[in-house]
Amino acid sequence: MKKNFNKIPKHIANKLSEFKNSTITVFSFIKLTKEDIISEKLNHLNVSINNGDIIFTNILLPSINQGRYSKYNVNGRIIKLKKLPKIDKTFSVDSPNFGDPLKGYHTTTFSRKVYQTNFIPPKFLNLVFELQDNSDNNSYLFKVYTDTILDKNSSSFEDDLLFHCNLLQENIMSCDVTDSSIVDKQYIEDLHVDWELLPPGEIKKNPKLFLNPKDYDNPKAYDLIKERLDFFENLGAINYIHGHNKFNSYKGALFPNDIVLLENYNYGNAIYIFKNNWTELTKLSRTELLNSHDENIVRVKHTSNWKNNVKNALSLLCS
Repeated sequence: MKKNFNKIPKHIANKLSEFKNSTITVFSFIKLTKEDIISEKLNHLNVSINNGDIIFTNILLPSINQGRYSKYNVNGRIIKLKKLPKIDKTFSVDSPNFGDPLKGYHTTTFSRKVYQTNFIPPKFLNLVFELQDNSDNNSYLFKVYTDTILDKNSSSFEDDLLFHCNLLQENIMSCDVTDSSIVDKQYIEDLHVDWELLPPGEIKKNPKLFLNPKDYDNPKAYDLIKERLDFFENLGAINYIHGHNKFNSYKGALFPNDIVLLENYNYGNAIYIFKNNWTELTKLSRTELLNSHDENIVRVKHTSNWKNNVKNALSLLCS
């Protein structure tokens, strides 16, 4: 059984022309026996049995260990542009003076030719699990689908479809497509971000309001949230933002002039700063938000100097 496809599977390509709607959902079914679950060979699906009851996560972000597409999904992808000329890149390293750390350190800077690169941002696609049947008491049938609907009219449709297929293939070893009109209305509605504004005073009294329930007893998560809140306060935040639904890993702050800052604490890939149109953000799907190349959206990577970069970006946007 293939773990990855280099092109769209033939059975899926043949189906596409049959659909009347332009939008589709990538999905499949997986049947798990109690033996499969108990053996723990499917730990990456976060399914278990407790006192005879099936326990599973309705919305699962695939582990980066499942394959290259699962990794691209969380970390993004850097593509070397080997057909383009190499460019000079500067590197800096700290070295001990005269080879003796006790005499202090100095910084050595050098440059070398490197390939130009193109960064493809992470998609953060989730897998949605719906239990369909467990009537025989020994097996469980799940419908599993990616949480973003694809449009055949999109210029990136074929690339997006291949990505979704490979994500399912890596995690449940099968994939298919269906007319998205059969997907529950609630699922479609939940693709849109639901934000909650939390007043500074309320957050300062109880920083745990900024945490996801699963992190309530996690000291590291609490310390990180506290550190971020202090940072946002020093930047002049007037409100704090907590995401729900598919965006519940995102937290952020609202600044004067409707400047909005959002960050995914779970993965730390980037901070997103929105220059305006805050009221429109709740109408964007998670994927649209992450992949947007709008000039009003500033993306700041979590490099060693990211806090200064955020300060500089906010200073320019708020001026």
